[in-house]
Amino acid sequence: NGNLLAPYAAFCRHLINGNHYRLNAKRPFCSLKALLLDLWTTSREQVDVVYSNQYQDSCFGYALSCVKQVPFVCHLRLPYPNTLGWQSRMGMRGATRLIAVSEHTKNGWARSGCVTDAIDVVYNGIDPTAFSPTDSPASARSQLNIAERGFTVGYVGRLDKTKGLATLIKGFAQVREANSDIQLVIAGKTRSDNAHYLTELKSLAARLNVADSVTFLGHVDTPALVYQSCDLAVLPSEWPEPCARTLIEAPSCGVPVLASHVGGSPEVLTGLLSQGLFEPANADSLAAKLQQHLGWRQQNPTLGKQCREHVLSQFTFNNTLAGVEKSLLKAVDSRLKAASNFDLVGDR
Repeated sequence: NGNLLAPYAAFCRHLINGNHYRLNAKRPFCSLKALLLDLWTTSREQVDVVYSNQYQDSCFGYALSCVKQVPFVCHLRLPYPNTLGWQSRMGMRGATRLIAVSEHTKNGWARSGCVTDAIDVVYNGIDPTAFSPTDSPASARSQLNIAERGFTVGYVGRLDKTKGLATLIKGFAQVREANSDIQLVIAGKTRSDNAHYLTELKSLAARLNVADSVTFLGHVDTPALVYQSCDLAVLPSEWPEPCARTLIEAPSCGVPVLASHVGGSPEVLTGLLSQGLFEPANADSLAAKLQQHLGWRQQNPTLGKQCREHVLSQFTFNNTLAGVEKSLLKAVDSRLKAASNFDLVGDR
């Protein structure tokens, strides 16, 4: 999402520049000094609760909550990692409450030892006004220099092997054999240490004879424009997506989405949208779902509207905000009750 300083400044009472949330094993003394300085600077603010947006910063968050003697809440946006360092482990143990972005994510952290009852599930949400349907997909395609074809399939996200893009291209190639008037557009970029993967994907498309029907857009600043240019979106991930934004953004634009049955994706694609789920790392399964959806505009012209209504009813930013606020209030309330109980015991 880029630099969020300006959006935060619009609603925050006070912004504090902090850059050191962890100890660096290679520079233990310098990093400790910097961390303590940031901790001291931050602790001068009067707060009722400390919130961390990710578990990687939980050690600092917990330390700050101890200094301020207030509850600590941490957001779980990723699955439990293969290795949880001692700093994150200590911070997570000190959390009063946790917020998971899906039941799947909650269950994974609960199996690691987190108290299940202390984890609230709050799904990711979006601003539906930023992701809205368009009356002119052709105009969106023109802005992105996408060719005019009968049916456009799109992917938006990072270019990485765990995202299952090879499966997507293979599945697309199967359907392309009998449907020459379809195309695949892929928006996103690789990490700097994985730049060769783009070359691998282009080579795969060439070997499958679909290179002329696969367009790599690179990074696109306005993903809504990509969705609006498509007839169908696909998220073929092979890793357990906690709560992928694509599964919310595309339907909000009135575009149906296909997704591999992994992680929290089945929790997002429920009801009618569950028909878009396919087996992960299975090109045949993906191709079958893609084939089924090629004629949706003619066979079920209200599907786009139903997709948007699905998002509006469950996955808006306001819903997410309400869920986070509720969890924060639970944490504050539990601390107040604990203090009250302590006072009662002391009076006996």
